[in-house]
Amino acid sequence: YINNDDDADDDNGHGTHVAGIVAAGLNGVGTVGVCPQCKLMPIKVLNANNSGSMGTVAKGILYAVDHGAKVINLSLGSSYSSATVEKAVAYAQEHNVVVVAAAGNQGSDAPFYPASIAYVIAVGGTDQNDAHWVMSNIGDFIDMTAPAVAIYSAYYDKATDSSSYAYMSGTSMSTAFVSGLAALALSRCPNATSDEVLDLITEGAIDLGASGKDPEYGYGRTDAYNTLLAANDGVVPIVDTPDEPGGDGNDGGGDSSAPLTINLYLPTIVAR
Repeated sequence: YINNDDDADDDNGHGTHVAGIVAAGLNGVGTVGVCPQCKLMPIKVLNANNSGSMGTVAKGILYAVDHGAKVINLSLGSSYSSATVEKAVAYAQEHNVVVVAAAGNQGSDAPFYPASIAYVIAVGGTDQNDAHWVMSNIGDFIDMTAPAVAIYSAYYDKATDSSSYAYMSGTSMSTAFVSGLAALALSRCPNATSDEVLDLITEGAIDLGASGKDPEYGYGRTDAYNTLLAANDGVVPIVDTPDEPGGDGNDGGGDSSAPLTINLYLPTIVAR
């Protein structure tokens, strides 16, 4: 939606970094995303300077919903809302698509959009000490927090036109963690509604700051294990490894390093 073509290649670096946090593959190279078996649907709504309009953001949301996205990651935002984006978010809600957006990096308590739009999961940031990141916006609209400082992920270096890895900080990174976690929850509970996905994430959150939901941390900092435990009805999974050759199948003496076959529902995520 920037160049009016079907090429969504990154020309800034930010989008690649966010996508890597969400779903970088478990392939022995670089980093691993929160949901490495998830499928990405890249939709370009920001230009090479990482800027754009709410109109292109709305078009991106509508395209994602119409083409089967289960989670939409919006690592972007503005101090001003848009009726067009609000309608696009409502369209996503009607189709039970999870929408996750960054709380912003102004260190402000002013509303930030689309994170402040009702239904959107608004994500603030924590630092290396599991405390509120000073640059992360705060407010009653904050639903969750996730790591925001010095996050290592895949990166496109436009100066050299090459692929690399880099550290970046911001609630954009925090948002990617929550989007990946939403996808993990859907991989365990593919029929969950968007509200149920949020419930699983908040139920598994580590409550920081004031007890309960608060303006700095929302319901708390994400915890993938607790969320998936909640998605599994609180039952701790048992890893069943293959038996040693010649074993009777009951001695538990299998090779713990043997690969396990895991069949997952693969939700689609939009990452920018």
